[in-house]
Amino acid sequence: MRPENVEAATAAVASVPRLIRGVGFTRRAIVLLVVCAILLLSFASSLRVYLRQERDLALAQQQIAERTVANAELADEIDRWRNPEFIKAQARERLGWVVPGEVGYRVVDANGKPLGGGVSITSTSTVPEGEHATAWWDRLNGSVATADEPLVADEKTDPVITVEGSESPSPTPTPKPTPTKKR
Repeated sequence: MRPENVEAATAAVASVPRLIRGVGFTRRAIVLLVVCAILLLSFASSLRVYLRQERDLALAQQQIAERTVANAELADEIDRWRNPEFIKAQARERLGWVVPGEVGYRVVDANGKPLGGGVSITSTSTVPEGEHATAWWDRLNGSVATADEPLVADEKTDPVITVEGSESPSPTPTPKPTPTKKR
C-alpha cells in the first residue's frame, strides 16, 4: 500500500466512532465474562439460601426463648401447687372454704344471693330444645350445662340458715301426715 492510502485509511478509521468499529473483546474476555456471570448467579442463590436459614434460625431461637420462659412459669406454678398452704389458701379464696372451728360468713343481697367472694361458674352454652346428643361427649356436655344452670327450688320453702348454724322454720307450712284407721 502506498503511504498516501495508509494515511487516508487511518483518517477514515479515526473518524468512525469507536462503537461502530467494534468493541474489541477477544474470545478469552468473553469466556471470562460468562464464567464470572455464572459464578455470580451461583453465589447469589447460595447467599439467598444462607439468608433464609439465618432468618429461620433467629425465629427458632426466639421461639425457644419464649417457650423457656413459659416452661419456667409453669414450673413455678407446679411448685406453688405442691405446697399444702398454697392449696389451702386457694380453697379459701376460690371456693370459700373454712377450717373446722372457724365461722364463715357470707354476705347476701335482698334476694338471698351471695355477694362477692368465691368462684361462680357460669355456662354460656345450652343444649338446644328438641335435640338429643347421641355421642357420650355430647351427653357429658349437656350434663355439665345442666349442672351449671340447675332448676332453682321455690325460695319460699328453702330453710334459712342462721349464724349459729341452726335452721329456722320455713315460711310455708309443711304438710302433716293424716292418720289412717286400721280395719
